Amino acid sequence: MLGILFGVLTWYIPVLLFAPVIVTLGVSLLILAILIFIAYWIPEYYETMRYKLTANEIVRRRGVWFKQTGIVPYSRITNIDTTQGPISRMLGIAALKIQTAGYSRQQTRAEMIHTVWS
Repeated sequence: MLGILFGVLTWYIPVLLFAPVIVTLGVSLLILAILIFIAYWIPEYYETMRYKLTANEIVRRRGVWFKQTGIVPYSRITNIDTTQGPISRMLGIAALKIQTAGYSRQQTRAEMIHTVWS
């Protein structure tokens, strides 16, 4: 969020200082609408991420508007990698990459696995 805010401020300040009032008001309302949408969207997206480990498979669900479900049987998993940088280590989180047999691309990637639904 701070990156977006600083990215916007670099061109917003000259608009604020030198543009006519109506242009400044229009740009301000547009920026405010975008920031409100982003502030809503990010938490909603992460709240929808669910991972469930069953006896035979891993089930992943996510999506705010468009729901996606992925099922990876344990028998198809060929490799599991975890990645953790210094900040992730401090926060106690990691990225888990699960590679499956029979597909040319990575099938499942789990970020911050701390939520499991029942």
